[in-house]
Amino acid sequence: MKKRTLMRLLSVTGIVAVMLCTMFFAPAGVKGEAAEQPAEEAVAAEPVPDTLLVTVNGTEIRENNEELQKQVKDLESQVDNADDLMKHIIRMIAMQQVMHEQMLNERVAAQGEEAAEAVRKEAQGVLEAFISQYMTQMAGITADSSEEDRIAARGDALAYIEANYGYTEETFLTESLKNSAYQGILDELAAADPTLKATEEEIQQAYNDYVAEQREYVGEDAAAYEMYQAYYGQEFYYIPEGYRGITHILLSVDQELLDKWTELSARLEESKEPEEPTGEAAEGEEPAATEEPVTPEMVEAARQAILDSKKETIDEIMAKLQNGASFEELIAEYGTDTGMTGDNLKNGYPVHKDSITYITEFTDAAAALEKVGDVSDPIVSKFGIHILYYLRDIPAGVLDMTDEVREKMRAEIEEERINLAYSEYFDKWAAASATWTEAGEAWKFDQSVIDEYVAEAQAESDEDIEDNEAAEGE
Repeated sequence: MKKRTLMRLLSVTGIVAVMLCTMFFAPAGVKGEAAEQPAEEAVAAEPVPDTLLVTVNGTEIRENNEELQKQVKDLESQVDNADDLMKHIIRMIAMQQVMHEQMLNERVAAQGEEAAEAVRKEAQGVLEAFISQYMTQMAGITADSSEEDRIAARGDALAYIEANYGYTEETFLTESLKNSAYQGILDELAAADPTLKATEEEIQQAYNDYVAEQREYVGEDAAAYEMYQAYYGQEFYYIPEGYRGITHILLSVDQELLDKWTELSARLEESKEPEEPTGEAAEGEEPAATEEPVTPEMVEAARQAILDSKKETIDEIMAKLQNGASFEELIAEYGTDTGMTGDNLKNGYPVHKDSITYITEFTDAAAALEKVGDVSDPIVSKFGIHILYYLRDIPAGVLDMTDEVREKMRAEIEEERINLAYSEYFDKWAAASATWTEAGEAWKFDQSVIDEYVAEAQAESDEDIEDNEAAEGE
């Protein structure tokens, strides 16, 4: 429980996360708005003390500061049954956010009205483009629409933005100014410190480390490797041992023949499963009719009927292969698999004996081929008839880094560094700008408090793991 709570709250801890709230059109859910309570559950809130906590460059921040209390409530809404330590963390994070807002506001003021006006103009253009798109696509506004309809649609667009993204027109422009100030600081930090740039060696090392992590949790398990790709969108930068490139000719067949074979195959498999006991028929009630049992011979006959329906075409293909025709030419002439083009045609589908990406009949037939250049006998699946070709062995190991991945690694390294530099920048600003009162010390950010919570969370997690392992061993 502690660990989940920690991850949820620390996702908004520190300056880097705070600045993300200023991104254009951030969905309302990431802005930390507290869920509204039903009227019947509302209780009278205790008045918040008017206690001075800190003075920042002449601006007093008191405990009843409206923005500070809003941040506290937003954070509390993300935590169930916060203990004293968590409440302390919430106070610190809330104060960090308020002080960060003040730093950006000071930065905006220092840029001058001319620069601010340029930012507002650009932001207004972004906003108007969104409104125009909404009016056209969602409100059906055209060049022939009346002025009244256009005004109403614009109002609907602004209401949509506020409801879905948490911005009014005014707050969007305000947040754009702060985002510009934030970006200006980042640019200055990057220009002042060339070491924030990633070197080619660092990029390569980051890539190697990433691959090592992938191999640690997936390894050579082809089924897991494919599951993470297919269901979680994971991009892997290595290939396990045992993959081969397979191309195939897919022949479409009569759907009725396929349906009959599929049904019989399914019924045969079901008959192999233990039968569940059924209740006896009531007196005078006719027993339920039972289907004729399916035999392997019936399934084989249905499969053979499919093959016989395309015997002439299959014989043509095999004869042309014997006479030297290339398999690729025959795919173009006879194949109906629309995926057998481009890289799939050039390199083959990557198939492993333990693959879960393909239907069983295809995987088994691919695994049964003994050497590169072998052609399978025709096989039947729910898609039709396949003739497979063992095109190549796919080299296992680490993939060469593409330009796209290289830039991704570079961006991750540099983003981490610039975020750290930005945090240090804020810390220096806060140390030079803030004068804390004794009451305010409980609101002052202290990394050791976070570390204490992390340690407790990790200990709790380790204890849960040990308990689970002990239970499994019993």
